[in-house]
Amino acid sequence: MHHSRLLQQCLALSLLASTLALHIPVKRQIIKKQSSPNAVNASRMSWSSPNLNLVTGFEDLSNIRYAGTLFLDGQQLEVILDTGSPDIWINTTGVTITHFTNTSAYAEINYGDGDLLSSIQGSVLLTQATFADIAVENQAFIYAISDGSTGSSPLGDPVDMVLNGLVGLGPPSEDSSIQDSLVQANSSVKGLTLLQNIFAQNSDLPQYFTFWIARNDGNETTDGGIFTIGEPSPELAQILDAPKLNLSGATDHWEAHADGVFINGQWYNATQSGEHNLTVIFDSGTPTANVDPYFVDLMYKSIAYNQTDDGTYFVPCDVQVNVTFSFGGLPYAMHPIDMTELIDVNENGPVCIASYGYLFNPTIPGAFLVGDSFLRNVYTLHHFNNWTTLGDPLPYTQLLSMTDPVAAAEEFELLNDDRISAFIDIALEGVTPTSVLPTSASSTSAPLSGITSASIPPTSAPVSSLSVPSSAAPSSSSALSSAVPSSAPLASPTAASFVTAASSTAPPSLSSSVVPQQSTAAGADIAKIDEALEADPSASSSSVDLSGLTRNTYIIMGLIGAALVLLIIICALVAKSASATRGYKRVGSAVQIEQHQPYTSEYRD
Repeated sequence: MHHSRLLQQCLALSLLASTLALHIPVKRQIIKKQSSPNAVNASRMSWSSPNLNLVTGFEDLSNIRYAGTLFLDGQQLEVILDTGSPDIWINTTGVTITHFTNTSAYAEINYGDGDLLSSIQGSVLLTQATFADIAVENQAFIYAISDGSTGSSPLGDPVDMVLNGLVGLGPPSEDSSIQDSLVQANSSVKGLTLLQNIFAQNSDLPQYFTFWIARNDGNETTDGGIFTIGEPSPELAQILDAPKLNLSGATDHWEAHADGVFINGQWYNATQSGEHNLTVIFDSGTPTANVDPYFVDLMYKSIAYNQTDDGTYFVPCDVQVNVTFSFGGLPYAMHPIDMTELIDVNENGPVCIASYGYLFNPTIPGAFLVGDSFLRNVYTLHHFNNWTTLGDPLPYTQLLSMTDPVAAAEEFELLNDDRISAFIDIALEGVTPTSVLPTSASSTSAPLSGITSASIPPTSAPVSSLSVPSSAAPSSSSALSSAVPSSAPLASPTAASFVTAASSTAPPSLSSSVVPQQSTAAGADIAKIDEALEADPSASSSSVDLSGLTRNTYIIMGLIGAALVLLIIICALVAKSASATRGYKRVGSAVQIEQHQPYTSEYRD
């Protein structure tokens, strides 16, 4: 029944595409801001605790942004929750702060570099803030009034425009842009981060927060999952017993050393050059992931049928990529549905790209910048550990696996059908969905040699139990100050996570032997691949093709004519059959056969 509905939708979409000769835009629907955000009391999972400090309004916006509610000066604001940066910035559009202290400092946060450089900047103000029902006084934040002189403004991102700003949830560090600006302004204000203030002003509160990011079920805005401060969710309290993964040092992002990674059942614990230092950065401000190209190739190259110049792999939507990370000797499986991104459905079928894209020029080989596609599979605890300055005990992270690889493999087909169905529903409703595609993609891409639709290997068997090789001993990891293309500090709202997206166009089709695919590859850039397959002479245009439209019209008229002829023939046969039975009369002397009780014994198999 499920497949029948999906087939009907595909046929409807196919007919629509063939009659109009138009390509469905590569966009996701932009979410309208809800008047009353859903409180994260974990109602979907039936978890509750009256003493938990829950972040209200924790929402999932189409698997692109995870937002919560912050009160500043009594105003309720919806903000991005970002574990990859420490500071707060608020978009002044539609927000007026009336009770504040002006520090006279002016701060700027840069995202990306080169042509993708964007920034937010504004005055540093102090006001009362409330987060997770915990109030703090004199909270420093950037009142962002303009973008930088180069590049695009993060305030212009289509998804972020429905939000009011960003709350940095990074570890305590000395890399805060707000704190740097206060020092330069010779201010006596310390400019502590929101979490630093919460823990400093509530000494009896354990210095950690936990979160789990829910997977979007096809709706535009859903409950975001779990977010607590000072206490774990009761049903997941075992996270307190998980291995403690220390930071490598003072840094503005949460990171940990990984023992290694299983890719389709094969163990890898070293880079291509043989270095055993795999550093994983956890960044909720990144929708997908960017990692060392060596590992991206291991994950996708054998199943991909095309690749852009920036490394984005086009892959079949129905092929499972099995990846399991190891931290502290424990396995953490990724759901295969999170390893690919559906970004289009056109006349040739669904279009998917790899969720893990290339991380270029990392300072540490083997770096993994993992965003929400990873974080949906783990319950995460980040502990400040009373850190205040260099030499103190280091902050640490604990992880609890939320994905059973066997169950994930079994439900993959259903989840894949659901996401395709949801995408088609949006397209047939005439809504313009929003795309999350990197601007750095080239306008041309050559197909991978030797890879065709017929050469795609069967789905890899799920790994039911994985044991980390004994040689996989944790090693020290150093800070990844510039693993992501960025100018100053590692900006988690990920490199151009807020870069303004220009008008998005759908990718032209590949040849009929290859299903077209496009890309959100990358956590560090939100933009788009414009005409990713433009160089392919067989690619169809996204504009209206008049000759094709005329040809399709003739074909449709021919089909309709054939259907009418068939209908006439059927009607004639029915009429003939009816006339043939008119001569029959009831036989009055017919003997009625004795009726017997039917056999009703219970059927047993």
